[in-house]
Amino acid sequence: MSAGTLIVFAKAPVEGKVKTRLIPELGSELALRAHIEMVRLTLDKARGSGLPSTLWLSEQNKVAAEWANQHSMPVRIQSGDDLGCRMLNAMSRTLSDDYDKVILIGSDCPSLRVSDIQAACDALDKHDVVLNPCEDGGYGLIGMSESHLEIFSGIAWSTSEVLSQTLANIERIKLSVWLGRTIWDVDDVEDWKRYQKSKGKALY
Repeated sequence: MSAGTLIVFAKAPVEGKVKTRLIPELGSELALRAHIEMVRLTLDKARGSGLPSTLWLSEQNKVAAEWANQHSMPVRIQSGDDLGCRMLNAMSRTLSDDYDKVILIGSDCPSLRVSDIQAACDALDKHDVVLNPCEDGGYGLIGMSESHLEIFSGIAWSTSEVLSQTLANIERIKLSVWLGRTIWDVDDVEDWKRYQKSKGKALY
């Protein structure tokens, strides 16, 4: 089994710039708190996975850097014109750091389990690409053992076509793919209520 590592992708916790689709109902302060809660949950899962992990932030942020320090996790800054470029850059740089396989997860998928991360990492020993689909047509986890620009090309990010377009790209360049358990993420207030219900807590 080859050496794997984990990337946690997250926006820096800046009020008004995170979970913007929650703001109309929750307000910017509660939307920020929602974001912070989910990032912290994700970092806990990263630690629980047993994989060496790195937090990749959208921008420099002292508070987020302190979270990473608490989890003994280095911090890097994302770069690229769109989400695909940012993910590709992060995964390519990580694979060049003597890792044979890399998993990348977002910070807004509370349904993702530690076992999902571990299963995806194991699956990379036999497949070129691994994905955990999301119910909304995207994905909450992607992993690979080699960098492939084509996987992220021509994707209509933040739409219900992300997964299908990604799979089409993977098929086009003749790579093998493993699909894990379908999960759900938190985009709007209904998703947030679902998350709260899953914890047995009230929305507010």
